[in-house]
Amino acid sequence: MKNCILILIFILHINLVAETSTHLDENVDYDFQLIKFYLNKEEYNLIIDHINSIEKETFITDSLKYFRAKAYVGLKNWEEASTLFSNILKTSKNEKLSLTVIEELKEVLDHFDAMISIEKISNTLDDMKNDNLRPELLFILAEIYEENQLFSEANDVYKTILKETDFKNKAKLNLKMVTNYIFLKEFENAIKILKPIIALNDSLLNEDALFFNYIANHSLNKFKKAKESLLKLYIDYPNHRNKAEIIHGLAELYVLEQQYLISWYLLNELYEISSQAQKIAIYEEIKIIKELIVHDSLTVDQFKNFKPVFDEFED
Repeated sequence: MKNCILILIFILHINLVAETSTHLDENVDYDFQLIKFYLNKEEYNLIIDHINSIEKETFITDSLKYFRAKAYVGLKNWEEASTLFSNILKTSKNEKLSLTVIEELKEVLDHFDAMISIEKISNTLDDMKNDNLRPELLFILAEIYEENQLFSEANDVYKTILKETDFKNKAKLNLKMVTNYIFLKEFENAIKILKPIIALNDSLLNEDALFFNYIANHSLNKFKKAKESLLKLYIDYPNHRNKAEIIHGLAELYVLEQQYLISWYLLNELYEISSQAQKIAIYEEIKIIKELIVHDSLTVDQFKNFKPVFDEFED
């Protein structure tokens, strides 16, 4: 009874649209429109029943397969939904639809244990015909590995993307690998990848590359290299999202060089942009710097990093 009422409402709706729209194709795809109507009404079982009934009589398009999967998503039947989405990706030649399916599959996989999600993506990749879509699925696979702190496995996936696909933005992908190497404390590997990226002197890439280079070199106690990266960040990227960490890192490195005055200067700058809670800790650091200056023999030239500005006295 409920099904009949819904179909009657749908027919009235179609007739109304047909009468009021000059853009509606005369050959209305009844099944397609009916399923979209059911989806809007959240009648997921009716969608599945209708597609199952017409499947016996006609060829089911990829779009109808997609709506059947969407119905199972609505029913929170994640297993069936993931299987149907996966099957579409294995066989469909519709790249636009497949990209939509990949996004839907990604959301469905959030409801599974990580290892099950990894297995499902791997099985899909094994049978996929469209190589253009492989990077999209591989990135999801790498993301799952990273979310579960399996950074080495994630980097293996990125290496596969670089080796087996024509993915264009290789530098961005390499920066993802660098992040994982840092988490793995494999700092030499991180630096090795960063060198050619920094050599490009690309302003967009260097914002991240120089910061990672600082972390990796500092972790290896290569303080000179770490300071070089921080200084370039400090000068070239004054609005860097890690500005506070950059200033604080520079201040610490100048203390190691016994350059207390410039360290004090940097801590004062950091003080001005910090929260009230952070200011307390920074003030304590400044107090320590002042004590070091008082007791320092000044054998180190405290002014070698400062240059006077005489422009205002020039004619």
